[in-house]
Amino acid sequence: MVSTIRNFKSMKASIRNPLFFVLGLAFTLFTINSCKHKVPQDQSVVDGGYPEDVNRIIQLHCTIGPTGGGCHNSYGATNAAGLRLDTWDNLFYGSNHGATVVPYDTINSPFLNSISPDSNLSPQTLPTMPYTGTNYSTTPLSTAEFLTIRNWIARGAPDKNGNIPFGDNPDTRQKIYLTEQGSDYLSAIDVSRKVIMRNIPIGMVSNVIEAPHCVRVSKDGKYAYVSFLSGDYIQKIDATTDKVVASTRLSNGGAQWNVLMVSNDGTKLMIADFIRGVLQFVRTSDMVNYDSIITGVSNVHGLASTPNFDTLFATVQYGNTILKYFPNRNYKKVTLDHNPSTYDHFIRDPHEIQMVPDYSRYYVTCEYSNEVRVMDTHTDAILDSIPMPQKPQDMAISKNKPYIFVSCMEAQSTVAGTLGAIVVINYETDQIVKTIYGNFWQPHGISVDDNTGTFYVTSTNQTGISVGHNHTSGGKHGWYNVYSIETLEPVSPHQFETLVLPYTSDSRFK
Repeated sequence: MVSTIRNFKSMKASIRNPLFFVLGLAFTLFTINSCKHKVPQDQSVVDGGYPEDVNRIIQLHCTIGPTGGGCHNSYGATNAAGLRLDTWDNLFYGSNHGATVVPYDTINSPFLNSISPDSNLSPQTLPTMPYTGTNYSTTPLSTAEFLTIRNWIARGAPDKNGNIPFGDNPDTRQKIYLTEQGSDYLSAIDVSRKVIMRNIPIGMVSNVIEAPHCVRVSKDGKYAYVSFLSGDYIQKIDATTDKVVASTRLSNGGAQWNVLMVSNDGTKLMIADFIRGVLQFVRTSDMVNYDSIITGVSNVHGLASTPNFDTLFATVQYGNTILKYFPNRNYKKVTLDHNPSTYDHFIRDPHEIQMVPDYSRYYVTCEYSNEVRVMDTHTDAILDSIPMPQKPQDMAISKNKPYIFVSCMEAQSTVAGTLGAIVVINYETDQIVKTIYGNFWQPHGISVDDNTGTFYVTSTNQTGISVGHNHTSGGKHGWYNVYSIETLEPVSPHQFETLVLPYTSDSRFK
C-alpha cells in the first residue's frame, strides 16, 4: 500500500507501450476518415428525445444520416467508437470506452472535451468534434452551442420530459461503487448498461486529494461507506440518491484510514488506521465513534469478522502475522507459517482477508511470498497454500459459484501491453480454476454481481500508458473490464474508462 501512495503522489504521463499507442492512433485516424459528416441542405431534425435546443445541436452536428453521412447514428457509429447520439437513450450506453456523458458532471464527461471549441471553456480532446477537416462541411460548435450542452449536463442531462438518466428504480437499481483514489470521487457503475452513471464528489477538503481508498456497501444496499488515506473522515453515501449524507471525523491528522468493513446487520462498521494500528468502530445510525482497539503495531490493513461481528481478524501488512480479537478483547497472534510472529517487511506480507460463505475458513493474500494462505477460522490451522502470480491483492467471492477471485497486480502477462492477472479459486476444493490474463494494467479492485452473473475488474494503471481524456486532477486514467462468472470470459470487448487511480470496488446488492 505504501508503494501505491508513492506512485499516486508521483504520477506523471508516460507511454509504456509504443505498440498500443500506435495502434490507438491508427484507430483514431481510421475513425475520422471513415466518418463523412455532411449536413444536408434541409435543416429539419428528427426528435431524438432530447430537450429541443439540445436535440437540434446534436442532430445537426453529429447524427444526420444516412444520406448526409452522419457519424453517430446506426449507420456510422461502428466507425465512431460505437457512440450513438441519434437518441437520448442511446447516448447513455456510452462508447467503446465507456460513459460519454455522466449526468451532473461537467468536469468528467468526455463528450464536453470532444466538442469544446475553446480550451478556456473546457479541456480539449483533439481532433475537436464535429470533425472539420477536408471534405467535411460541418463547423465547430459555437460558444453558445457548447454552453447549451454543458448547462444541460449540469442539470443532469434530462430528456425532453425531464427524466434524468438512470433515475428510475432508485431503490432497486444495481450498481458497482468504485473509489477513484486519485480524483476524490466515488463512481457508481450501472450494472444494466455497465457504464458509469454518477461521479459522486467526496472528501472534506476542497482542492486537496484526500485519496478515497476503500468502499463497502451495507448488505441491505442502502448505504455505501468510504475511507480516505489522506483524510481524517469516513463518509456515508445514500445508495438511493448517490449523495453524501454524513461525515465523521476519525482522527486529527497522522492517520491513513484504509480498509473498512460493515457488520452483517448494517448497524456498525470497523475501519483500520494503517499508520497507528488503530481499529475504530462507528455506529452507522448516527455515525458516532463508539469504541476503538489499539493494536500496538502499525501497518494494520485487511479486516474480517465472524457473522456476529464479535471475533475480529486484522492483517499486519508486513511480516507473517494476523491479529485475532475475541469478544472479551483478548487477542492472539496467528502466524501464517508456524514461525514466530514478526512484523518485518519481505516475509509473507498479508494484505487482505476473505471469509468463505459459511465462515469456516478464510483466505489471506500474501503479497510478498505470492500465495494465498487458507486458514481455519476456529483453530487457526494452516489448511493450504495456493501459489499466485506476482503481488496478490484484493479478493471477491461469488455465492452462486464456489469461486474466489484474486487480483494479482504485477503478474507478468503473456499478452502484449498488459500487466496483471485474476486468479479464480474454487473455495470448495482450493484448486485454481483459471488464471485470467486480460486487458489489465495493475488490477486491484474486484466486484461480483451474482444477480447478473458478472464480475468487474478494475485496472489502477499506476505505471501504464496515458489513456483517456483530460482531467483536472492530472494523472493517468484507469479502466474496468466486465467478465462472466460462468465462462470466465469477457461479456464485453470494451475497456470502460474511469477517473484517476481507481482502487477498491463493491457491489450494492450481494
